[in-house]
Amino acid sequence: MDSQATVQEGTDFLGRALERMYGPAAILEEEQAGQHRLIAMDRLPAMIEPAGAREAFERMGIVFLEPVVGNPLFVHAQLPAGWRKVASNDAMLSLLVDDRGRERARIFYKASHHDPKASLILTARYGIHESCFKMECLDEAEFMAYVTDGGVVTDGRTTIFTTDVVELVGDRRATFRATRAVLKEAEAWLDTHYPNWRDPFAYWD
Repeated sequence: MDSQATVQEGTDFLGRALERMYGPAAILEEEQAGQHRLIAMDRLPAMIEPAGAREAFERMGIVFLEPVVGNPLFVHAQLPAGWRKVASNDAMLSLLVDDRGRERARIFYKASHHDPKASLILTARYGIHESCFKMECLDEAEFMAYVTDGGVVTDGRTTIFTTDVVELVGDRRATFRATRAVLKEAEAWLDTHYPNWRDPFAYWD
């Protein structure tokens, strides 16, 4: 084997090794492992959002304890009876649900060895969701928005209002205007029925 082939083989080997260590599959595996550990352990993120949310969580019965040794992102915590942490389809997002199956908070955890982040985010009861949310969805033929209620006893949020489906035609600017109009319709419905829907402290017990 000549020297050039040897160098190329070494380069290929290094590339495969780096891909295994730092490629998309390795990153996802690291995030999923972090999510599993988080759900299994008695800990919550030390960073709590928005301002005043910690007091709200304490009124719900959550007890925040001492920081986790060796991991300042988390504190030990005791949840009220029946409360639990559950995984979502996103490895960096877990849900905190109460004893009635209601989503009360979202737990963001980027379990990265080089850039770890974590936060506990108080969830508003009502929210707006889109039938698709990636930019490439703007090229799809149809689009709709729906309002969900996270405060009902279900396995997930329950849809309580849907907009009409609109066809996305024309250039990107035209489809953007169409999607914004649909979202505005959903916002207007919430403004009418639940004026304080943007407030994460509103409409809970």
